Amino acid sequence: MIPSPLRVLLICDPSTERGILARNRLHDIGLEHEVCPAVFPPADHPWSPHYDEGRRVDAYGYPMVRGEIGCFLAHREAWRRVVEESADMTLVLEDDNVLLDSDLASIREVASSPEIKDMVTLLFTGSRLRFRRWLHIGNTSVVRPAGVTYATVAYLIGKKSAAKLLAESETFFCPVDEFLNLEYLHGVTLVHTYPFLAGHPDETPSLIGLRPKPRITNLRRFKRNCHRLMRCLRDGACRLRTLAKMGLLFAKVEKPLSSGSRPV
Repeated sequence: MIPSPLRVLLICDPSTERGILARNRLHDIGLEHEVCPAVFPPADHPWSPHYDEGRRVDAYGYPMVRGEIGCFLAHREAWRRVVEESADMTLVLEDDNVLLDSDLASIREVASSPEIKDMVTLLFTGSRLRFRRWLHIGNTSVVRPAGVTYATVAYLIGKKSAAKLLAESETFFCPVDEFLNLEYLHGVTLVHTYPFLAGHPDETPSLIGLRPKPRITNLRRFKRNCHRLMRCLRDGACRLRTLAKMGLLFAKVEKPLSSGSRPV
């Protein structure tokens, strides 16, 4: 079991078989946790006052789907709980996470490191990116990815980071995993562990559902490309500043020897 000061929040619907299985997996490895309820927006549009569909359509050319909005709202509720409770560090888990008992000590070591208290540390990412090593904590490295990471299945977050993310997502226009990468918006640095300390089974269906990308008009495509260019410029400048701040500007860029994932 991971003791205090680390708190564990599991985002799930505890009334469903999927939620029950997720809770049982954590019980099986002795991990105490609290449930942060999954969010299912109402069928009627608009789905949430936090969702800015106008900005979304300008930036991407088409709206978000209902499941993406529910997922973001569930993580916002997790961040709110992080801010309001006394724990210095919280482990946030989605219901399709896979943790191994053998990795709990490493998770505790990483969570106890003062250097990451104002960051978001992913324990798993679907992206297989090159990275720069930043910290060595026991048998685990905390690394800065060289590109955009995806997956919010398991991550460590402190109070200050949660407060920033919560404030800057009062209105949102993209899925939560993409939002975490928009560091120039929220000011929270994103890192991940190597090797990963959590897993995600590929065969588990996503609660978000299908994410169709409909055909868009030439005007929307032009506006989307302009927004994309601005995001890339702002993101690139922010990443350079972050590398300099972390002392990694001239650090060696490494390629993962494998997927870096834990068995699931």
